[in-house]
Amino acid sequence: MDLDGVEADGTSREVTVTGLRALTPPAAEDFNVRPVSAQGVAGTAATAVRATVTVGPTFEAQSQNPGSNTRYDISIPISLDSTTTPPESFSTQTDEIVIELEDYSVPSSISESSIALRLEVGSSTSNCGESTTVGDCPINTIADTVSVSGEKIAITIGDWNKDRTGGNATPNNGVADGNIVTIVLKQSAGIKNPTKAGNYGPTIEVKATHDASNKLVDSDLSDRHTIDRIVKLSEEDGGLGDTVMATASGFEKNVTVRFFVDGYMGREPNGILQQGEDVLCAATSSGDNVASCEFMVSTPVFKSGANYVNAVDGKGNRGSFTMKDDQKFTLKPSIRATPAGGSPGEIIQVQLASFMQGAVSRVSLGGRDVCGGANPMPCNGSVNNQGTGTSRVAIPNWAGAGIQELKLWVGDQDDSTNVTIAGPRVVPTPSTVVANQRVSLVGTGFSPNARLGSITPNSDEIMPSISIGGATIDWRDVNDGRVVNVDDSGNWSASVDLPMVEATTGSGDRLIRITDSKGRTGGINVTLAARDFEIAPPSGRVGTLAVVRGWGYPGKNDEGTSFTVDVTYKVSERTETRVSVVPDASGNFEVQLRIPTNAAIPSTNQVEVAFNLERNEGRITDVKQHMVPEGIINLSETSGGPGTEVSISGEGFRDSVPVGSVKIGSIDITPAPKPYTDRNGMFEFSVLIPGLDVGIQTIEVQVGGTTSSTGFTVTESGINPGDIVEAAKGVAPLGENLDSVWHFNNDTKAWNFYDGLEGSDLTHLITGETYLIRIKSTTQVILNRETRNLTCNAAGNCWNQIVW
Repeated sequence: MDLDGVEADGTSREVTVTGLRALTPPAAEDFNVRPVSAQGVAGTAATAVRATVTVGPTFEAQSQNPGSNTRYDISIPISLDSTTTPPESFSTQTDEIVIELEDYSVPSSISESSIALRLEVGSSTSNCGESTTVGDCPINTIADTVSVSGEKIAITIGDWNKDRTGGNATPNNGVADGNIVTIVLKQSAGIKNPTKAGNYGPTIEVKATHDASNKLVDSDLSDRHTIDRIVKLSEEDGGLGDTVMATASGFEKNVTVRFFVDGYMGREPNGILQQGEDVLCAATSSGDNVASCEFMVSTPVFKSGANYVNAVDGKGNRGSFTMKDDQKFTLKPSIRATPAGGSPGEIIQVQLASFMQGAVSRVSLGGRDVCGGANPMPCNGSVNNQGTGTSRVAIPNWAGAGIQELKLWVGDQDDSTNVTIAGPRVVPTPSTVVANQRVSLVGTGFSPNARLGSITPNSDEIMPSISIGGATIDWRDVNDGRVVNVDDSGNWSASVDLPMVEATTGSGDRLIRITDSKGRTGGINVTLAARDFEIAPPSGRVGTLAVVRGWGYPGKNDEGTSFTVDVTYKVSERTETRVSVVPDASGNFEVQLRIPTNAAIPSTNQVEVAFNLERNEGRITDVKQHMVPEGIINLSETSGGPGTEVSISGEGFRDSVPVGSVKIGSIDITPAPKPYTDRNGMFEFSVLIPGLDVGIQTIEVQVGGTTSSTGFTVTESGINPGDIVEAAKGVAPLGENLDSVWHFNNDTKAWNFYDGLEGSDLTHLITGETYLIRIKSTTQVILNRETRNLTCNAAGNCWNQIVW
């Protein structure tokens, strides 16, 4: 901008100021201040006015990082001349504050809510609360209007019109001399720092309206905003061989930026690429002053612990001399196991890298100390001044099989890797077992020349042990009580009779665990078969046989001990029938059980399958329900008129008891003498249907306290005695199944027949007459409106006598 000065003799001088540096004039000097451009912010024309400047504005930014979107605080002391007529004033909602942020990234528009304003009117603010509006208390508001033109932001202040008394009272609708206006450009405003390192600050214009003129007050900044050159790494820690992205910001654009470890070989970081400090990678900086490239972590460039990466560009500009966390890469120690596993007693060679110099102080396997730590045994191996070393780790006898964590410490540093421990191995045959079963075990990888069995341990031995599911197995049940010797390769074999204990009577996996006399332990899971039984059929009549089948029960053991299983049928909690059975080697059994004849009909009863455990551990009992159905009766005829003879048969009743009563409807038709059930609870007898109302009537039979019933349809006779029908028509329902029909005429003493062929001399059938019918196969057919059951016996006799 141009500034026109007035000399003491009245002549004028002009100087052009492109920044705010050296802008503060002598206190008594008059300046005409106007923009270099003839056009002000947002179209406001500039007019030469008098300006008096005191203390300069301050400018603070929350971030010094290049290109960072951050918050900015600007405090502007207001100086007004009250001796003029009228006095100079700065009005809110009318006058403007213009902030020019050259080299900053300013969005094309900014919301009023993204700019906060604060008016400080004095220093006596100790009693100020958020709602206080008197005295020296500050007033807060937001921008009334905001307009953006390029890098210039024009702000009209919101309404600070307060009715205030006391202290340096602010005139209504204005800002008093000596007041401080603080402008906060929030992060949400979207303004970003310059992308190149350097010192920056805004140009600030306070444009006040007075006597229809624009008053422009300019001042240099008391504080400058420094943008740093920074280096950031994509990873904060890692190991050898890792790839890391390095990014430098704030450096010169379009030049090569080189990255290096600052402080190589114990030197203090100083921001200078010195001899011996290798370049990690290089990249050309872009238009936004950013350069990025990848490097691989390796030795001896990186040392164990903290390493700081810095950068220098093609013009010699360096990163920060003070190392920051964003520049730090912590090289973590690492180990490698060779081989990556083994069996107890074997040696694993461990290579150490990127550790601090010192001795291996502790080794653990699977979370348990092998040496050092809780184990008083010292460890072997150390790390040299290059951060590398070796350690030999002997796999202990107690190491569990499978993938285990191997962890080593050197002082406070540690690293771990997974190793596969083969461990002692046990193979069972079979792998699905039941209690009391003899199982063959083959072991490998155990202590050479160790022993298994009931022994007197030598000085270098312990008492061996064997268990299943945590329950100890007696050595007398292993190898028939003989000691098992492990050969010099760690192999052995033996038979084991599984105990009859609670641990072996439930289904699922159980661990067989063996420890030899030298402390090496191996194990294998076997699967205990599910135990259950069934009753077939699930319901049955008293006196009949049911089959009980079981599986998963204690197995037969010809070499050891066999156990019996008791199968009991209980009626009303009383044992009525019991049988014992020995399951086969797989724990399966099948046995017949007679349903007690004194069981209630119908009833629900219990079948129990039980066996005793060893060691006085109790008795195992499995229970299922069994149904005894009600007795049933069957009728030879399901319908008929009065006088029809009906055969009644029944089953499912108590054996050898009389039929108490037989009724149809309310009429007692019990035969005399009363029939009895046979030994199987069955009966059969005939009755005549009495004269009853047409319709369904109930036939009810009471036997031994059990009553059963069924329906019978009473019909009208429909045909009078003596009614005649043609023979061919009468037997037509039999069709091809008819052989012949014969009738004896008692008057003529002659036989007549009908077979559908020529020569037949029986021409008609008469109701009430008796006929002999010969059929070809058993059948059920309706003849003369009645259902007939015509049968052939086993001898092939197919003659049937009926009354037509």
